[in-house]
Amino acid sequence: MKRLLFIILTVVMIAGGFSSCRHSSAQWHEMDSAEAVMNSRPDSAIAMLRAIDTAQLGGKQEHARYALLMSMSLDKNFIDTTSFAVLQPALDYYPRHGTPDEKLKTYYYQGRIYANRGDDDNAFHSYIMAGEWENTAKDTLAVARLLVAKGVIQHNSYKIVDFIGNNLRAERLYKAIGRTENVALCLSRALNGCIIVKDKTKADSIMRIMKTYHNYDRVFSTDILYYTINFGSAQEISSLLRSFEKRNNLDSETMLQMVAGFLKTHDGTKALKYLNLAREDKAIASSLSFLSLDSEVLHLIGKSSEAFEVHKLYDTKLDSINNQLFSNDLLFAQQKHSMEMAKLREANKSHTIIWGLVTGTCILALILIVVSLRYRLTRAQKVIVEQEIKNLSNEKIHLEEERNNLIELIKTEKSIAAPMHNLLKQRIEVLNSLLAMEITDNKIFAKPYKRLIQSIHDNSDQFVNENRLAFACSHPNFIKYLESHELTNDEMNIACLYALGLSGKDIGNYLHTKNHYNISCEIRKKLNMDECASKLNIGPYLRRILSEFNNKT
Repeated sequence: MKRLLFIILTVVMIAGGFSSCRHSSAQWHEMDSAEAVMNSRPDSAIAMLRAIDTAQLGGKQEHARYALLMSMSLDKNFIDTTSFAVLQPALDYYPRHGTPDEKLKTYYYQGRIYANRGDDDNAFHSYIMAGEWENTAKDTLAVARLLVAKGVIQHNSYKIVDFIGNNLRAERLYKAIGRTENVALCLSRALNGCIIVKDKTKADSIMRIMKTYHNYDRVFSTDILYYTINFGSAQEISSLLRSFEKRNNLDSETMLQMVAGFLKTHDGTKALKYLNLAREDKAIASSLSFLSLDSEVLHLIGKSSEAFEVHKLYDTKLDSINNQLFSNDLLFAQQKHSMEMAKLREANKSHTIIWGLVTGTCILALILIVVSLRYRLTRAQKVIVEQEIKNLSNEKIHLEEERNNLIELIKTEKSIAAPMHNLLKQRIEVLNSLLAMEITDNKIFAKPYKRLIQSIHDNSDQFVNENRLAFACSHPNFIKYLESHELTNDEMNIACLYALGLSGKDIGNYLHTKNHYNISCEIRKKLNMDECASKLNIGPYLRRILSEFNNKT
């Protein structure tokens, strides 16, 4: 058996050696260097990766790692690829063999490629797959980016509550790793979502967090404007709009917010001015937000027929978007994935149960064989041991009978003469004293009682309980005194050992435990020794109490 175990351990060590050596190639070290600067200097990372001779890559794992790192560097250098050619080796290898971080990143960058293609359905499905490792991946930055990416698609598909939640989770992760700029962006997105769903309570909470930032008014100026327009008073809106009118180089999004603000203050002239300025941005001019504001501005300045035509265009565009949403899987992608994963887990659970039963049966059979062999090998020895136990039990029975007879006689003290009563008490005390001598290692007195002491040593719990019962017969007032102070049986057992003359060290050696110190502390508290006898050890104190009761009787 030892030889077999040695062989197994040797094989494992050799395999481990191969595992640790297979990544010692120059290409692997070059990939280490590229990954180290991936986030801080992505341009350097992509240059390092392009310098690697891919023909020298060995094995599927090296190809997979190179594919993943190259896909990461392309994304971080804003090179929006729509081809899976680069990432494919990672997709072939990591879903089955990768770590949680490698799986998460592989599915994330698969989603990024789908997003570059404009395929939000498959992009979101990839992000959901990546999300299976959110809680086990160690790369906080990668998890945060995944949450933000999911939020973008959720915002576009009007799942605003989920959009808010993912951005707030990402904000906490970015904050944990000191990415202040990303924290601000996540807070801005989450506030935007709260305003869309009219959740002022959560919006106020986010605003309180924003106000803790340095240069709050500058960093979150557009967010403050958006919040004030939706939740502020007309006076607050007007005051803020005047400050924005003084600014130069306003972006189209900000101008569109200003249009909404001027509509709130019923200033049609300025609303039309900034609407026309924003119209120059073709992307903004085709958005639903622009069409909605355009219709309202035209209505405010008295051009009702034109407002009606713009509103019809808005309705048509909105219907088209809604039809597109309901024709794909975006709205129910998460629910569908959850159901698929539940079925997969159930199937895996069934397989696990079957293999568990098979393994358990084999283990049980092995245990039965081992037990049977051990039984046969030790049968003769057990016969001898059982005979010795029988002999010891007979001796113990005699001792127990003697003790029980003494206790029974003590209980009937009214029918026994005083001299005999005292003699019985002395006999019990002699037995207890002899045990005390043995426990304290006084072998001169213990030798004649070797068998008695050995049997008591073998069952210390039984002895301390019987010792307390003996005290209850021979010193009932002492036991009543302990009971009146609400001592438990275990505490009274220790108290009686102290009363016999044993020290705390002796009791610990006999009981093979240090727990008696805790019990002794409880006894001191219950007997109020901390107040009246703080300088007196518990043993002398209990023996003095016992002596006082004996003198009274």
